[in-house]
Amino acid sequence: MYKGLLVSLLIAACCTTTNALAGSIAELQEIQSLLQKNQTRDAIQVATTYLRNTPNDPDAILLLSSAYIQNNSFSEARNMLNKYRQQLEHHPQFYNNMAFIYYSAGDDKNAVAMLELGIKNHPAYAALYDNLSSIYAFKAKKAYEKAINDESNTTPESPPPLKLTYYADFTTSSNQEAVPQEPTQSSNKATALTQGEARRDIEATISGWATAWSRQDAVQYLSFYSESFATPPGVSRSDWQYYRRDRLKAPSFIEVKVSNFDIVLSTDSSLASVHFLQHYRSNTLDDKIVKQVVLQNTGNSWKIISENVSN
Repeated sequence: MYKGLLVSLLIAACCTTTNALAGSIAELQEIQSLLQKNQTRDAIQVATTYLRNTPNDPDAILLLSSAYIQNNSFSEARNMLNKYRQQLEHHPQFYNNMAFIYYSAGDDKNAVAMLELGIKNHPAYAALYDNLSSIYAFKAKKAYEKAINDESNTTPESPPPLKLTYYADFTTSSNQEAVPQEPTQSSNKATALTQGEARRDIEATISGWATAWSRQDAVQYLSFYSESFATPPGVSRSDWQYYRRDRLKAPSFIEVKVSNFDIVLSTDSSLASVHFLQHYRSNTLDDKIVKQVVLQNTGNSWKIISENVSN
């Protein structure tokens, strides 16, 4: 009798837990759906109510922070993310949302730092790379404009918006790390590469790029850039290529050396963020900088999809 009663109680408990979990997932999906429909106030209300009943749920906290950001309530979003920071650092959306807040306040330096930290901790999360590339592309555009035009004649331009993500893996236990995989293009070869092979190929690619630059071989140099390379907004690829060819042939000689590689790879080795020391020398300039590029594995080679001078 007691054994039968115990089994009945266990079954009832399991059913209750399963129903509660299903209810939680449904509510979280509702919040996400409201955000995607831009029904921000409704999303805030549902998320706030949900957290009263289920406090400390990381998915709900992240979704509510996204709702606050979408509502331009940046101080509320920042306070919430900082309050639960230790709990949220296992989720890539935390770094993306914090970067969004910094960027919206005009703090590019901390936005970049947060995105780079997110990539180090969650190298599979594509939105972090996308947003980092957007910031770098805008910086590159301003640098090109300054180099080509009289800065006083340049029309001020607002920086591009970052990508705010609402995706959450609600089927993952809150006690486990959830690292959502956003769609990225990768080939069989890309997924088959080991981390060591990828790193060797990346270093060889950057070295070959520097060699082509040193030889002032515009055709070979430009071949290292992806067709989807993030040219500055408003600058066509043909104009960018013309400018680069002009810059390559202008000096009487060029010598480019690269060293001190710091490579962060995505888990499937299809994307890589690379910092390295670049020493550029010509008849007109001798300069050392830290360069940052993002590369994508096309299946046959690595191609540069974003490039900038690192802070």
